[in-house]
Amino acid sequence: AEWIAEDWHMGIKCFLMTLGECGVEPLLLPTANYTPEDSTYLKTVNARWAQAKRHALGFSDMAYFFQMIPLIFCHAVNDASFDRNSLHKFWSMIVYGLAM
Repeated sequence: AEWIAEDWHMGIKCFLMTLGECGVEPLLLPTANYTPEDSTYLKTVNARWAQAKRHALGFSDMAYFFQMIPLIFCHAVNDASFDRNSLHKFWSMIVYGLAM
């Protein structure tokens, strides 16, 4: 599946790949929101509606988080330097990630 490389998604990706050791710092700057456009008016309205739903629900990021959990677990267990600390970091990351 393809994932949109937005800031929030990249934060989640880095959080998962570092077993929760990565954090995100806010950068308080003025921003512009680019809206999707298509070839016709109705397609543009549909694309903007899909973007609004995606932003409001954040569902794609939650799906990514849950899809990656088994892969991260296998990586933590099969790592050459596996120890109890790796497993503890994995479970801490899961609990903290679900609380976000």
